[in-house]
Amino acid sequence: MPNAQNTRPQVISLTHDQEPIQITTPKEVKKSSNKKRFVISFLISILLVGGGYLFFWPRAQTVMFASRARESVTDLFIEIDSVNSSLTNLFNLTTGSSDSDVQLSNLDTTFSKFSLNLVQSGKEQTDKDQPSGHDIGIRLNDLLEDLESVFKDLEIKDRGKISFGGNVQGFTTPANDPNKIYRDQRDIATRILTSIQRSVTPNKRLGENVVNQSVPNSQKSIIQDLLELKSSSEKYLAEAQKTADYYILSSDLSIELEGNFDSFQLSLQSSNNVDSLATSFENISKDLKGLRNDLEGLDKDQLPNDIDNLHKDSIELFSIVIKYFDELKVLTLNEDSKGIIKLTNTTSLELNQVLLKGNDHELSFWKNNAILNSYELLSLKHTKILQKLEEQEDNNDIFIFSTIGIK
Repeated sequence: MPNAQNTRPQVISLTHDQEPIQITTPKEVKKSSNKKRFVISFLISILLVGGGYLFFWPRAQTVMFASRARESVTDLFIEIDSVNSSLTNLFNLTTGSSDSDVQLSNLDTTFSKFSLNLVQSGKEQTDKDQPSGHDIGIRLNDLLEDLESVFKDLEIKDRGKISFGGNVQGFTTPANDPNKIYRDQRDIATRILTSIQRSVTPNKRLGENVVNQSVPNSQKSIIQDLLELKSSSEKYLAEAQKTADYYILSSDLSIELEGNFDSFQLSLQSSNNVDSLATSFENISKDLKGLRNDLEGLDKDQLPNDIDNLHKDSIELFSIVIKYFDELKVLTLNEDSKGIIKLTNTTSLELNQVLLKGNDHELSFWKNNAILNSYELLSLKHTKILQKLEEQEDNNDIFIFSTIGIK
């Protein structure tokens, strides 16, 4: 049997170097586990946030873009529609194509449909027994007809004394105040300019706040559509402005011409000798040259498309009558009464030829001006773009967007 002393455990030396024994506590195990969970949670959060950003942000951009674009396009087209309505009314008034009420602000007729009634309208215009009296050429022709009647009774006596046999009072007075028609025409043209001016803000907003903002690639095609609509709208509005400016000038010249008629009639009543009569002819010639200069002073780029022939007719009208009064002065100083009658008849025929051309050229202007006739196409583009924008807004909208103010 072994000795009990030999089986006792060996004594551990307290001075001998040994590897320390590490003991892991439950607290340290929990801390390590929490760290791993945090890292995993953080990575998952990044993935969720990144995925959410990739999902929500493009949709939010699209909704904001579509909403702003719809607002700008709608505001812009409200003014374009108003411009078209006034242009239609101006067309009706200046060509006599239908009964016009200058109080109307909304008309269903568009320029694309005008060509359907132009031929008939032209026939009705030329078949009228009495001129409407609201055209520069017609009023000039009225003046010559009046003068022809007055000069038939012209007597030049010894020592240059003149007499009209009391016929100076026989000047035609239009049944309706022609200045009212000129003012109505001017008012319509002014409304066109007002609508164009109001279109500046939405058109600018369309460019700055919509077209130039950052949008998803999926919206690039709509951006292109908006750019095309903006360009077409600007061309239409620019052409409408030129047209309105031209008819405002025509109205102003007509009103001034009416004033010259009144002054000229008074000068004839007060003329009692050849020299004073010649002076009255010289004065009206001078006034007519001033009106013609206003027309001739317009640059090419100030004129609407396809109005060149009508513009030349207007200038020619003034030139014919100016030449008439210049020659009338000479014939009066020469005391040539027969020559005065012959000149008046010849000039009246020339003026009527220009008037016939002017009627055709004015109708042709409205019919052939492609930009003014583009309203219906412009309206169609506007409608299609609004439909696209509404579809994009509906397809990308999420209920939470309205809650956080995205629209």
